[in-house]
Amino acid sequence: MKTEIKSAHTPGPWTLRSYLGNPGDIYAWAIDRPKKGTVLALVEPQEWKGITVKDNEADARLISAAPDLLEACQLSLARESAQEVVTGDGDKGLMVMLRAAIQKAKGK
Repeated sequence: MKTEIKSAHTPGPWTLRSYLGNPGDIYAWAIDRPKKGTVLALVEPQEWKGITVKDNEADARLISAAPDLLEACQLSLARESAQEVVTGDGDKGLMVMLRAAIQKAKGK
């Protein structure tokens, strides 16, 4: 079930692709919008700080999942809040974490 998310960020889905430098060498990771041709972010290695292309791949994957994670958090929070109202139960720790993650994603 998809929910409508009103937010100031570029709508998802976001995808991850390798950004090539020298022929065959991955230089960085690009996070972009499929079918739009829009590069949202370029995650580059900082070898002098010990951050490699492989490290960047994990970071870039997390960044590219952000719209999906935000939507899942919002849906989980809505369902958990509804359950708490109906039964009086609810995982307060989960709700606190979800609210914090949503606020961080929205820059609040």
